[in-house]
This record gives sequence, C-alpha cells and structure tokens, in this order.
Amino acid sequence: MKPERMSQRLLSITRSKSKMYEYEIPEKDHIAISRDPANLFPLAMGLLGDLAAYINLTRAENGFENELKDDLIFSAQFFDSFLQSRLREELNPYLLLLGSASYYLCDLPGSSKVLANRLGDDSYDLGGDHLEDLLRWLLQGNLNTHIHGLPGPYGKYINVVTDYLSGFTTS
Repeated sequence: MKPERMSQRLLSITRSKSKMYEYEIPEKDHIAISRDPANLFPLAMGLLGDLAAYINLTRAENGFENELKDDLIFSAQFFDSFLQSRLREELNPYLLLLGSASYYLCDLPGSSKVLANRLGDDSYDLGGDHLEDLLRWLLQGNLNTHIHGLPGPYGKYINVVTDYLSGFTTS
C-alpha cells in the first residue's frame, strides 16, 4: 500500500488548511476543499497497520522496513494535519494517539511526544478496553508514573506492564 499522486495532493490540501489555522488566517479566506480529506483514513490506517505488522513479524532491519517508515510519514502528517484542520474535532483524542504512534514508528520521537502530550493525563474511551491509556502513557514517556485500577479485561496486565517499566527505568 502506497500513497499515490491524488492522495498526496489531498494530504497537501489538508496540510494547507491546517496551516491557515496555525497562521490565524480568517476562515473566510481559507482554501475551499472539494474532496473530503477523511477519504484518506483507510490509506493512513493501512500504512500504519502495514508497518506495525511488519515489525511484529520480523526483527531484521532492512530496506523494506525503511520504505514502510517513509510511507508511514504520510499517515503521521495526515493525522496531524487533519487534526489541525479542525474538520472533525470529535476525533481529536483518536487523531492525537494515531498521529503520535505514527510519528514514533517513523523514528520521529519529538513529533510523537508533542502530539501525545496534547492528550494530557486524561483517559479517553476509544474502545480499546484501556489499551489506549497504556499507549498514551508509553508515548508520553511518563515511565515514572503508574497506571492502576483500570477496569476491563486488560486492566491487571496494564498495571503489571507499567509497574515493570517504571521499575526498570528507575533502577
């Protein structure tokens, strides 16, 4: 799965829209968007899934992994730009988490941390039985804190993981 020319163009339009908010351009002067950037979600999610699956299946560093990381930058920029473009503000926590994870997997930890920190310490129910809280905690790098008392099927495992990682980093 690779972003093609039309997808790259739609990403560029989305990034332009987000820059207009960043530079405080009045909304009446914003560019018109003729195609819905949300159409890029399947591609962006697929690129993220491709790299995650590849990492889980292989351990060797090679050119293919680097190519997948280069493609994943498309996803990271899309999630970040879609968030900044304010097109669907109800998706903000989800986009922050996806964008942060994408940047992290692209070996861009600074950009990852910036997005993850925007989530704050709040817990968001994104339908992951609190695995999203563990991912947020990892991406924020809050390894000196613990996550405890989460309900659901993974709560006790999340406690164990955070305890072990916190203990490992403070030793």
